[in-house]
Amino acid sequence: MNKSSLLLLVMGLLLATASVGLYLGGNPSGLSVPTTTAADGAEYASTSNGAVVEAAFSNLEQGIESEHSEAEVAAERTEVVVDIEESTLFTIQVWDRKRGVVAAEAEVFVLEGYRGSELSDPFGPHQCELAIAKGKRYRASSEGRVALPRLQDRAIVAATLPGASGAPGASGVLTVRKGHAELVSVLVRDDETVTVRVVDQVGRPLANVPVGIQQRIPQRRRNFTPDKDKLRLLLGEQNIPTQGKEGQKKDTRIVTEKLRMKARRRTGAAGLAVFKHFQLYRERSASWWPKSYINSFEAVLMVPLAKPVRAAFGGQPVPESVIELRMPQTGSVALRTVDRDGRPFTQPVRAELRVAGMKSSPWARTSMRKLQNEREIVFPYVGVGADLDAFCRLDDNDFRWEMSAFPGPVEAGEQVAVDLIVAPGAAMLYGRLLDQDGAALAGAKTTLLINSVRGRLEGEEVTMDDQGRFHLPYNLSERHQSPWRLQVRYQGRTPVPGLAMTLATLPKEGVVDLGDLQIEEVAQITYGRVVNDLGEALVGARVQLQRERESGRGRRLSWQDEAFTVATTDEAGDFSLFGDVEAGNYRLRVTADEHFACQEPGLPSRDGVVIEMLRRSRVVGSVLTPEWLASRRVRVHLECHSSPGNNKDAKVFDYQGRKMIYFDWVRPGIYSLSLRIEEFPDAFVTIDNFELKAGQRDEHPRLKGLEIGGGLFRYEVFAVDEAGKSIAPKTPMRGRLMRPDGRDTFVGFNWQKDRAEIISSQSSIEVLPEEPGFRAASQTLIAGRNTVRFHRVSPVTVHTPGMRELVHTESVWISLEPIDVGLVEAFDSRSRRLARTVANASSSYGRLNNRDRATLQPIRDGRYRVVARLGGKRRSGLTKLTLGEVVVRVTPGGEPVECNVAVDAAAVIAALEVVAQKRAAPPSPWSAWRR
Repeated sequence: MNKSSLLLLVMGLLLATASVGLYLGGNPSGLSVPTTTAADGAEYASTSNGAVVEAAFSNLEQGIESEHSEAEVAAERTEVVVDIEESTLFTIQVWDRKRGVVAAEAEVFVLEGYRGSELSDPFGPHQCELAIAKGKRYRASSEGRVALPRLQDRAIVAATLPGASGAPGASGVLTVRKGHAELVSVLVRDDETVTVRVVDQVGRPLANVPVGIQQRIPQRRRNFTPDKDKLRLLLGEQNIPTQGKEGQKKDTRIVTEKLRMKARRRTGAAGLAVFKHFQLYRERSASWWPKSYINSFEAVLMVPLAKPVRAAFGGQPVPESVIELRMPQTGSVALRTVDRDGRPFTQPVRAELRVAGMKSSPWARTSMRKLQNEREIVFPYVGVGADLDAFCRLDDNDFRWEMSAFPGPVEAGEQVAVDLIVAPGAAMLYGRLLDQDGAALAGAKTTLLINSVRGRLEGEEVTMDDQGRFHLPYNLSERHQSPWRLQVRYQGRTPVPGLAMTLATLPKEGVVDLGDLQIEEVAQITYGRVVNDLGEALVGARVQLQRERESGRGRRLSWQDEAFTVATTDEAGDFSLFGDVEAGNYRLRVTADEHFACQEPGLPSRDGVVIEMLRRSRVVGSVLTPEWLASRRVRVHLECHSSPGNNKDAKVFDYQGRKMIYFDWVRPGIYSLSLRIEEFPDAFVTIDNFELKAGQRDEHPRLKGLEIGGGLFRYEVFAVDEAGKSIAPKTPMRGRLMRPDGRDTFVGFNWQKDRAEIISSQSSIEVLPEEPGFRAASQTLIAGRNTVRFHRVSPVTVHTPGMRELVHTESVWISLEPIDVGLVEAFDSRSRRLARTVANASSSYGRLNNRDRATLQPIRDGRYRVVARLGGKRRSGLTKLTLGEVVVRVTPGGEPVECNVAVDAAAVIAALEVVAQKRAAPPSPWSAWRR
């Protein structure tokens, strides 16, 4: 590890420590969480919501809400809302050009939940620019920090510092996932800008030309050929062969290179493409990179040309002058979008024009999107004398196709027009929509749906063109079967205009011309009202029609959403559902925020139906523990007496200095709650039969301030050898327990280097320490500090007379597998992992040598089964053969132990035949994947 890596590691540990302190609310570092202040003359986003969230538990402790009287609070404590998941603070730390140097008073911009087209546009601004332009602005404290409520969505975080005396400022950016509730760091670096000018043959600026910035990226791979001169010849002089330490052949690397597109821009009216925040595009270099690659960039015209037009430049420092690129002679290409019968396809289409044979060159690709009602896609800059091909798709991304190579323009200024058949491998429905008066529905926004007996075959939101026409591509798979049903809905109108019709046939290819389709009012399926369990109207509830249909390859029935047959309740909770209903089983599925989803069985009557939804409840409690007990060590089990399938498990949460029990989305009913320590299967605290009401979210009276520390005992166990020197066992230590039903069982405890910590509700516990190559006596521990002494023992030799003569050069592994394993109890994911670890460690393995002996280190004494495994691990798998049983007794300081086991020659020969059959069999297609 180099010095810089070590420094980053140390800083990372310090940041992690600080974040934990902030998260727990105890703030052990002594640093105060800075408040957000507004600069003079600037408008800053308010962070008062964070204070409201922070006050949630303080309100809970006081039992008072400001808008209620004391009498009301006594009767309405259930209205105090506690949401641990939404309350934890999110802290941003800004560093000034070097980690550890605080960027005091930095401006911080947070763009949360942005879904703009700029994010997906490869020619859009950098995320840093987006956050500065559209995000909420904050001022960092003197410690370079901003504290915000927990993120509700993915966010872009940018930070800036102004430059001194007209010098460029500094900026940095990072993206943060939804729900992040820890400390994140933003490093600002000096702003750099690269400007590229594009001109024509006589020096005039060209607008709307795509320009890219590429970086040369070295690549390395293993290569075991020692002939360096041959490698230079094959790879070219620009590729650099390197070696590991002392020229070891196994560490030989061949460094090749590739160009990676880092940024894209289009030129403006002055022919300039400006790349701001260039320092953020620079690829982070690895220690093995040749220095020549770290700052090797080039600007390139991103248009289909026979040869690239590019200009190389250094990345540190970036050039101060404008980089000029001269456009060679070009023409243009117009792709006329049509269906297979030659009709204009007027819906949006995306196409990427490429130079044929340069599919892997990013600079040779140009992408464009045709808008609604446009008849062609025009590429204005296309190199003369190049063959081209096009890769196309529709907006929904379900239909992609490639247009075969065609010649481009041969003279400067020539435009080549080519018919682009849309989705040539798919079938299409084509038609024109008319309203009730027979007028074309030009520009109407509709939903088009094709259903089969198995449900949705194809469905899209389609805008009619300027003459009311549409195309609906589809792929007909074998899963779908007739009869076929077409549904059209005119969006945004109530009652819903539309139509439903049965299609006599649905071909797998070609265009089906449906002619003029006149819409009328769609039939009303049902109407009704959605209320909560208090009878209050629910606004914005989603009512979805579902039908029972066959799914999968068999005849299994399942409920499927009927596409586009959905409604949303209004301010009075009312809804009306319109659609096409055939013979079949239907139901309504209703969903709403803060309520449990529900299903209304059967199709409701047309006279209206009232659907009642159950409010979401939470189980909230608090526990009092000693300081030495980490919250993660306490496991909580919530048992539902009315529905055992709704049982839940969680841990105790740390929240602003309090230790909380928290279960969300819990239905009302009678529950019991129990607490246990993570290594132990049985509860040490149980609260039986408490009632949870619908909508209850506050701290439950029976779960408030549970004192659990008084009945717990802490054990510290240290491992030493016979000389008293610390050792670090790898095998978990087993403990023997008596369960409430009277039976004995084993639990496991992991070592952390030379130490293990045990928290138990028992004042003493018997442990059985084990480790290969050692023996340690079972020991009864008492609370406090304990020492377990491991004594080294000699390995065990297993002698199998005559085995090597039978197998010749075949690889053989001998194992000792305990007959009485004494497995660890498996009651959760952690204990299951411990059980597997103990079971694996209980068996020992050794390779059979030429003297019919194998050396092994069993972890305990007892009776073992001796097993031989023959063959290769990778090619065909090992063949298992049981040889017999032996008893192992090893004494610390005693003589080496040898166990003899008889060899059944016939069984060995039969196993060798199995090995030969496996090797002769063709390799499994999964074997390469596993490797």
